[in-house]
Amino acid sequence: MYDLSSSYFEGNSCPLAKIGYSRDGKRNTPQVNYGLLTTRAGCPVAISVYEGNTADVSTLMPQVKQLREQFGLERLVLVGDRGMISHKAINELRALDGLAWITALKSSQIAPWCRAVSYSSVCSMSGICLSSRIRTFPTNG
Repeated sequence: MYDLSSSYFEGNSCPLAKIGYSRDGKRNTPQVNYGLLTTRAGCPVAISVYEGNTADVSTLMPQVKQLREQFGLERLVLVGDRGMISHKAINELRALDGLAWITALKSSQIAPWCRAVSYSSVCSMSGICLSSRIRTFPTNG
């Protein structure tokens, strides 16, 4: 698994500290981003540090490259949120052999599926029941 986090920075001598998205609520403060790679059991295996204004999605492909080159992994399954595994990233991932991914769909992406099949069919196809907050799909009862 891979995720990117950040910490705010106080001081004036860190070249990586840039104004960016603050995950800890410290708006308009310099941030330093760091990405953590773990095994499927959650054991950390690598960390990368990025400028604070680096977007999550732009860190994904370098991590894939690192996993393949540094760790010699040919087959990978990436797990990430929509911010990490975007449409652009999926197009890049599709071009790589031995790579699969798991990510979330937006409700606007789920709605057409739900109109095409019954709720119970979607649940049994995916193994996951969809959130009842999505009001555009039929329910069973």
